[in-house]
Amino acid sequence: MERSEELCLFVIDEEDNETILLHRISPDDIYRKQEDTIISWRDPEYSTELALSFQEPTGCSYIWDNICNVQRNLNFNSLN
Repeated sequence: MERSEELCLFVIDEEDNETILLHRISPDDIYRKQEDTIISWRDPEYSTELALSFQEPTGCSYIWDNICNVQRNLNFNSLN
């Protein structure tokens, strides 16, 4: 996010480039990878369950790996 230390997950509509979802990635372990194509989590800010479903496992794995890396960095920075 601009002018912020926070990292976010943006979901953008392919057809009109509208932002569908903007989610601040949490250092807490709220994310789950289900099967090969679904990432789900409970958003504590809005008290809602959310899920992203991917057509291809490679896209899901790419986003999952990035979420995990961000969480690791957030947790590492909080220790310092």
